[in-house]
Amino acid sequence: AGECHLLAALVQAGGLTEDAAPWVKIQRPRSGGIGERVDLRHPERLRDVRLGDGDTVLVERRSPASVYVMGLVRRPQEIELAPGKSLRLLDAIAAAGGRRLQIADKVRIVRYRPDQREPIVIEASVREAKRSREGNIVLAAGDVVSVEETPLTFTVETLQSFVRFGFSSAIPFF
Repeated sequence: AGECHLLAALVQAGGLTEDAAPWVKIQRPRSGGIGERVDLRHPERLRDVRLGDGDTVLVERRSPASVYVMGLVRRPQEIELAPGKSLRLLDAIAAAGGRRLQIADKVRIVRYRPDQREPIVIEASVREAKRSREGNIVLAAGDVVSVEETPLTFTVETLQSFVRFGFSSAIPFF
């Protein structure tokens, strides 16, 4: 019976690609097809994982990291983070079509950390982000960026909708 360890099998297969998930699944037909998940972030343990005849190693693709931009932006959306590149606050807002109102300045970034139960809420400002590099915060995977409504932005949007309605209702339809 041919047996080898997981590390040797991965090396023989040419290694892992950049978009590989940090784990593999091993299907073992001898154990009724029950799968075993192996964490690749602990390479010292990979030599201990033995593979037997008929075992199948499945390497899944890592889901892309992204941030979510919502609120007073033209196109609320999920933005995929390019591997190895950082995304800053102003870039994320621009990718979402920019602000609906130029006076919208208040930004709230909700950051979820796996080691903490409660999310971290970061208060930011478009004005500060334009003024300094520190204000133009580097976003992390999973961040939710919200350009917030304030009493001023609410008032301006309300007035704009009345002006649009008033103008369109004043046009005669013949």
